[in-house]
Amino acid sequence: MVGDRSQRRRDVLETSTNLLHESGWAALTMREVAARTGVSAGALYQWFDSKDEIYAELFTARLNRGIAQFDAMPDDLPFDDVLASMLRWVQTTWITLGRWQLDYSEIARGRGPGPARSALSEAYRHILEVGSVKLQAAAEREGRRFLGDLDTMHMIWGIAAGIAQRAEILQMETERVDQMMERAVRSLSAGLTESA
Repeated sequence: MVGDRSQRRRDVLETSTNLLHESGWAALTMREVAARTGVSAGALYQWFDSKDEIYAELFTARLNRGIAQFDAMPDDLPFDDVLASMLRWVQTTWITLGRWQLDYSEIARGRGPGPARSALSEAYRHILEVGSVKLQAAAEREGRRFLGDLDTMHMIWGIAAGIAQRAEILQMETERVDQMMERAVRSLSAGLTESA
């Protein structure tokens, strides 16, 4: 039955992702997640204290997949390709989960740092570090120096999320979003590197 319980927990996370995507943060209630997953509210509360813990776990898992993806990037990619890959990943992440990040952070702000929120914070810091290392290595291969730190990586994240948000609000066509991303890569590449 341990496998059953583990599968039910994964079902809860999948249902939560679907609810967020379909209806947003307000629709992600413990009652709705339990009903759609077919588990009792009591079982759900054994796994998660609140919807913000569910969200924190979903976002942490997404960040951890991103870390693995960044680590797996070929070491010979040009700087602009590394940057473009990262921007695309952030854009996809924002579309999947990130648009509720502000709602989540407002809710979590007044609470103590539970284990799920601590794991999310750590995963976010780690993905920024991995991204910074990848960009620094790519810049060095091209005889440049990346002028980034974690604050710069956070800014890059914000730019990609901003493009994703604007594209969604204006219902932009893929081609226009691609053009915005290309401009962002060129601008960031020029502004965040210098000759070594």
